Amino acid sequence: MAMSTNYKIPYTTVLRLFLLPHKDQHQLFFVISPDPPIKQGQTRYHFLILLFSKDEDISLMLNMNREEVEKPFEGQLTKNMSGSLYEMVSWVMKALVNCKITVPGNF
Repeated sequence: MAMSTNYKIPYTTVLRLFLLPHKDQHQLFFVISPDPPIKQGQTRYHFLILLFSKDEDISLMLNMNREEVEKPFEGQLTKNMSGSLYEMVSWVMKALVNCKITVPGNF
């Protein structure tokens, strides 16, 4: 029997974002650091790690009108966006959380 647990993380609780290369150079880790950490039972998870393939592309249309997208996010987002999946997730998270994404120096 498979169990799933859903968590809602307010974007105001995200402290830091990281984009890190996988050692195979074909994948990337997108790391989210929430505060307070996610708690499941007695275990606390200080980091959420998403794994993306560099080759995965996506086209997306935000479910907002043009004014809702452009005004609050000061041109960081557009209604229609396309590119690598990890780039799209990074751009949207960066705009929502309003913090920089930390990447390794030689990345």
